[in-house]
Amino acid sequence: MQKYILCILVLVLNVTIGFGTKVGAETKEDYFNSGIAYYELGKHQQAIKDFNQAIRLDPKFAEAYNNRGNAYYGKEQYDEAIADYTKAIELKPRDAEAHYNRGNAYYGKGQFDKAIADYTKAIELNPKYDKAYNNRGTGYINLGKKDRACDDWRKACELGFCKGLNWAKNKGVCQ
Repeated sequence: MQKYILCILVLVLNVTIGFGTKVGAETKEDYFNSGIAYYELGKHQQAIKDFNQAIRLDPKFAEAYNNRGNAYYGKEQYDEAIADYTKAIELKPRDAEAHYNRGNAYYGKGQFDKAIADYTKAIELNPKYDKAYNNRGTGYINLGKKDRACDDWRKACELGFCKGLNWAKNKGVCQ
């Protein structure tokens, strides 16, 4: 149902962009919103094209870099994702989500120390970032740091995201 609604959103955006405005009058926000809709539909390449256009119109549009990074991440193109997240962080250093996302891309490459560093920065910027605690815990367990992993999973659960802790309890990793 959600994909159906997003599909309709993309069609509405295309009709609005295609027929409701003058050619060449699209704004960075039009391309950005279209990119988000395509991303949500799993159409990562089309999302990248739209984020490219948003960035062409505003090379300092941090959110467009961050979301283009998400589209690259969805295609498992981790190096491209990391480059975009890094640019988003350059433009908006206090963006916890960009640090978190870059951590996920480093994790995808198996670079757990770098992932943990980005999750830590995301937590510094947003101490209630439950998924950053969760993913940092997963990074720690991959480095054999069970106690630190369990601490982070407990904190994530305390904040409302219990996926890691539940897994760890079921596997006998944490109490």
